[in-house]
Amino acid sequence: MRRILTPTFSSKKLRMMVPLIQESCERLNEKMSSVNNNGESVDVWKWFGLFTMEVILATAFSRDVNTQKGDNPLSTAAGAVFQNTATTNERFEWLLMIMSHFPWIERLLRKLARRSAAARSFDYLEDTALKLIEDRRRRMSSVNNPPQDLLQLLLEAQDENEVGTGSSGCLSNEEIVIIIITILLAGYETTSNALGYTTYLLALNPAIQDKLTREIQDFYDANPDASLYDAAENIDYVTMVLSESLRLYPPVPRTNRECNQTCFVSDDLVILEGVNVSFPIFLIHKNPEYWPNPEKFDPERFKPDEQSYPHFAYLPFGEGPRNCIGKRLAVLEAKMALVSIYREFQFKKTADTEVPLSLGVGLTMFPKNGINLNIVSK
Repeated sequence: MRRILTPTFSSKKLRMMVPLIQESCERLNEKMSSVNNNGESVDVWKWFGLFTMEVILATAFSRDVNTQKGDNPLSTAAGAVFQNTATTNERFEWLLMIMSHFPWIERLLRKLARRSAAARSFDYLEDTALKLIEDRRRRMSSVNNPPQDLLQLLLEAQDENEVGTGSSGCLSNEEIVIIIITILLAGYETTSNALGYTTYLLALNPAIQDKLTREIQDFYDANPDASLYDAAENIDYVTMVLSESLRLYPPVPRTNRECNQTCFVSDDLVILEGVNVSFPIFLIHKNPEYWPNPEKFDPERFKPDEQSYPHFAYLPFGEGPRNCIGKRLAVLEAKMALVSIYREFQFKKTADTEVPLSLGVGLTMFPKNGINLNIVSK
């Protein structure tokens, strides 16, 4: 599957996505313009969720849907999956203990799970995926040049006479649906979390926010005709701010890998084949052995060409051959959004801003009560 998906995130394809991302950035700015300077708190995390769902629908599935107009069923369903997974995660340890003594309970839990809110959300996402597939197949039969997006790559990799992703590399209908749901979920909350946490940290650190604003303004003063893409790729401080935000609030706080062969790490540590290894990304990012004063929001840690931390001490997208396949798109989308926003606006803490944030952990780490900030014109 990864081999089939990889071309979607090539440099050439990313450049083709830029106008779609920019259009969504402009819609987000228009929405912010409608409430700036009115003194009210806005849940920017919710707004960023609508923004990122719009971007993933446009870039991966060529669907021009303005989800930012208001609550969107897709965003609502995706959000429900994350919220309900967090509730399940909190109960996970005692459930494991009970099931280890009474294995038959697992069958009962599976039946109950089919009736849960998370299951209903997954059903909606599955129906959406099937509709996307059916709609594209109709378009393929009537259009000579269908859009070359993620969905097209998946359908072209499919062979109706084959099932599964064996040596042929073909995809079944079920696998295409699973990939579409995964992309919708992965493109929704991880990037919206990153943008929400970044604006939150900047609002709590106005000096750093002012510096970011100046760096963006200085770039455009020197390059008045620069595109949003050029600004996002060439303003180092934008990358530094985003990187530090991802360190303090990694969207995925932990990842697991199954050991596929026994590893002799040292005389005292042997990891047996089949053992599931957990990598606590959130704790690694807060380890003072790697990060001096780890709780401080300090973008200077990520100055270009001055890496001062061990390579595997920074894992917001995982690492190695199974790292996040959409990393480049997520970073580009986030940086373009930050440049677009901070060219016009800043954020301020209000009485409704929760400090510190109450965090929930499910598939991602998210703010339980949103992120409430005041939007002001620059």
